[in-house]
Amino acid sequence: MQPYKEYQELLMNYIRPKTVPLGLCLLRSKAEIPETSMIISKISKVTPSICQLVSIARHEEIIIAAIRPYMSCAPGMICVGMIKIPNKNNKVLNDSFSDTDIGDISKGLYTESTILGHKLGKKTEIIEGDDFEAIIVAPLELFPIPPSIILQYASPSQVLKLIRGYVWKTGEPVTMSCTGRAGLCSGAIAECFNRDKPVISIPSGENQLGLAEDNEVIMAIPIRVLSHIISGLKAQEHIKMLKYPPSPYLANYSQLNTGLVPIAGKSYERALIKALIKYKNNESHL
Repeated sequence: MQPYKEYQELLMNYIRPKTVPLGLCLLRSKAEIPETSMIISKISKVTPSICQLVSIARHEEIIIAAIRPYMSCAPGMICVGMIKIPNKNNKVLNDSFSDTDIGDISKGLYTESTILGHKLGKKTEIIEGDDFEAIIVAPLELFPIPPSIILQYASPSQVLKLIRGYVWKTGEPVTMSCTGRAGLCSGAIAECFNRDKPVISIPSGENQLGLAEDNEVIMAIPIRVLSHIISGLKAQEHIKMLKYPPSPYLANYSQLNTGLVPIAGKSYERALIKALIKYKNNESHL
């Protein structure tokens, strides 16, 4: 379907991650779940968190979906717009996460006081409201409908390749904010959804629930941006200095020759030669 199979193959080839890139969609109605999806409540009594659902999709490489009444982990569901957080009187608020009792539920877990909890809440990215009834996650090449977001778990060096592909086509940096909470649901999914730009996040609760490994980070990519990243990776394929895995230069074996880098390398080399001549001339006067 579409170029998703080709995109997955190219990503696996260019950055060599341990697990496949995933597509993710938040659905407003369970009726939108494609027939090819496994709905977890129909095949298991497990009520998964979002990070567990993502883990199933990426390790078993299947199309998996979950419906709101048969899920767990309220913080994650709040972050992705599946439920709202109640206030002290159990009245569900329509305001943003930062205007609710986030301070109370953070105190003693993420912050030492309610005041700091509210401060944290203002920095916690969420998709406001409870408009989404279901979520579907699957390997990119299997995704049965156009996904909204691509999730790639990889090492920092592998994610660096994706960043370079994005920068090649846009000239923009990829940002990251980390609070140590809801790394997948807030830091990756909600932030990418709200800002419509690639973001990087560190798994947090996912280390306990979703089998995320110590050396893994997450890059969340809007589907509209993925083709730009792929194009950038293709364009940089011939640049040896940017390949993965890298070929290290050993100080006692060879020297870094930026002059071999197309276009930009020649500018670097001219700058270096000019600087060295200047410094050597200065030394001769000492």
